[in-house]
Amino acid sequence: MDIRWDIVLGTTSAGLCAGCAYLLHQRNSNLNAVSQATSFSTVSRLLDYLAENQVSEMGLVSITGKVAAVSGSIRSKYLENLEGVLSEQQVIEHKSEWSSALQRWLDSESLISLATNQVPFSLTDGVNFLSVFSPLSSIRKPTQIVYDKFEPKPDSGAMLHLVSYVVGSHIKGHQYLEKMLPVDTILTVIGSVKQGEGELSIAPPQNGIPYFISRQSLTEILHDLKGKTFYPKVGLVVFGTLTASALGFMAWRKWRKYRRRRKQEALIREMEAMRDTATSVETCVVCLDHPRGTVLIPCGHVCVCLLCAELVDGCPVCREGIQRVVRTYNA
Repeated sequence: MDIRWDIVLGTTSAGLCAGCAYLLHQRNSNLNAVSQATSFSTVSRLLDYLAENQVSEMGLVSITGKVAAVSGSIRSKYLENLEGVLSEQQVIEHKSEWSSALQRWLDSESLISLATNQVPFSLTDGVNFLSVFSPLSSIRKPTQIVYDKFEPKPDSGAMLHLVSYVVGSHIKGHQYLEKMLPVDTILTVIGSVKQGEGELSIAPPQNGIPYFISRQSLTEILHDLKGKTFYPKVGLVVFGTLTASALGFMAWRKWRKYRRRRKQEALIREMEAMRDTATSVETCVVCLDHPRGTVLIPCGHVCVCLLCAELVDGCPVCREGIQRVVRTYNA
């Protein structure tokens, strides 16, 4: 069974083009939504805006402020005098493993321990406070690495080294990593604002709009979102071009097949007319049906019909190659 590579290429590229189009639409929607968010540099200005417009909720707001713990903070496990509101501690095992396919040792990592902790926190401008809900729902983690140390595995002796290499796995050591969101960090939060009884809060927005809690400014967030639309655009152009090329090639094949069929039908009609008007003409030596109607050059034999002349590569009588076919007309 022959594989139609044009169909395979066309369907594959069309699917990838649709995926790139969906991804580009989603990222453009996020970019447009964030760019249209009402921006406030302080919590006090947000409160003034709510009071002036007599509203208690806003769909999408960008607000900047310092992190303040509401009721107690988290102390760093490794660093003294460092307190935060979000904490993540990891222990990562580093080892070398033998790859039979590549015939070489490859470094690998595996997470063997993960501990997370969080306490309620707010954004403040020194006067007013804005409670931040669901910080782990942010598409970007606002934590930063505050401690990173690799401890190599102690030398275990030649025998254990030999066993490790025979087994094909050798532990190199462990990496201790701590990420925190320290108190007094300046954050930009993009979400939905609601003012309740004595509390002003910000939470993840509705309608699938992403929730941002970031150490970047609003300008930097918008720049990153715009940069993420580049690769879907490139993919859309590349796979769209491949899809169009495959469709064009398939259309050309259909047109060529149609033209060939029309030509064969015309030849058959002409040969039928020749049969009706000249019954004494000998029939084709190939199909033994239609009348002979061509001269084969250079041998000069008149032995095949118009239709078979399109199919044979050499003269059926003398087997000489055919350079040109000339029609004959019986008067």
